[in-house]
Amino acid sequence: ASGGHDQQLLVHSYSANQKSPSLSTTLSLQGMTNSVESIAFADDSSLLAAGDFSGMLCIYDVNAETSDQTSETTTSSKKRKTDKKNSSVSTKDLSPLHSNKLHVSAVSGIVFSADSKTLYSSSYDFSVRATDIPTQNPLLTLNGNKVATCLAKPTASSKEVLATGHADSRIKLWDMRVGVDAAAATYNSTLRPSHKGYISGLAFDPTDSFKLSSSSYDGRVKTWDIRCELPMHTIKAHNKDDGKA
Repeated sequence: ASGGHDQQLLVHSYSANQKSPSLSTTLSLQGMTNSVESIAFADDSSLLAAGDFSGMLCIYDVNAETSDQTSETTTSSKKRKTDKKNSSVSTKDLSPLHSNKLHVSAVSGIVFSADSKTLYSSSYDFSVRATDIPTQNPLLTLNGNKVATCLAKPTASSKEVLATGHADSRIKLWDMRVGVDAAAATYNSTLRPSHKGYISGLAFDPTDSFKLSSSSYDGRVKTWDIRCELPMHTIKAHNKDDGKA
């Protein structure tokens, strides 16, 4: 899936045919009212969530068959490298299952819970939210003191622990299994701000829920054991003047 500043949110299908690999657009997802800032699939890839710059968050069933909420259109695709002739692909317009303005500013990160029943989101409005997907009821709102620039969750376990990156170079950990007061008291107690720039990305190791990697505008990538306050490794991926990592 891909989204952009043109408010388009598209789902693509890739054919790995060795003789003629191809990429085609299969769904055009409706509902975005501003620049698309974040996208996430559920673990089973049936649900997709997207957030835009205005704080709007939409959830889609991307496995939905042609129905009242989808309409089929035919578009002309770009020329493939392996075929100089234009080809026609079938693209469906898909409306969201749920659409809600959960934040008052850009949605910077989205992740699904392990059972795909809860959606976690972070925003430039300093907050991290948990929302029940079937009912769209808010479950938990945690307020920080800095813009949240990215969000990550372990995939190797069912632990509802989140990591957020921030514009002040810090990485915060949130335990979503406890109440608001307990989570707020522990959110900044583990990882030191050893980066020297805006945190641009976070990702947990898919096989180890304690290992976290972070990238920053300081041009460095760091790996952490979230049980320790100092990073295990630092990679100088880019020069600071080259831009973000």
